[in-house]
Amino acid sequence: MYYNEGVISISKIMILSFTDAEGCVLNRLKSIIPDDIDVEHIEFVSESILTFGDLKVSLEKQEVYQNGKLIPLSKHEFLTLRLLTEHPGWVCTRDQIYEAVCGELNIENIDNSIYCIIHSLRKKIEKNLRHPQYIQTVRGIGYKFLGNCSIEEDTE
Repeated sequence: MYYNEGVISISKIMILSFTDAEGCVLNRLKSIIPDDIDVEHIEFVSESILTFGDLKVSLEKQEVYQNGKLIPLSKHEFLTLRLLTEHPGWVCTRDQIYEAVCGELNIENIDNSIYCIIHSLRKKIEKNLRHPQYIQTVRGIGYKFLGNCSIEEDTE
């Protein structure tokens, strides 16, 4: 690694997952930046609400609303929906969903477990299970969230 006229070249390879928490990313970055380089981190605490038409996902409150009505979700359902809605249009593999939702748990049949979570989630948020408008299956790979996202600040 060298520092020259405001340009930093890092010779280490850093692998991050899009499920990594901000603190994890910051710690990895700090570990590869030399102590003589001054790094300032400003943390913004805000309530983000991801909106997809009539579906609103409150990230901080871990609540989901459809047409203004609270949709009760299990922990695994919410974490799955959060992963998918934070990356609309991205294909998330079953392994990525499992890692983000279940973490260190050992389940023999990951595919079936993720299928059950997705099926249960669809029953709660989709108007037509045969033609889902939010969660699309990508055969042989995983799932992706459809729709355009707008981000709001919660003013409550």
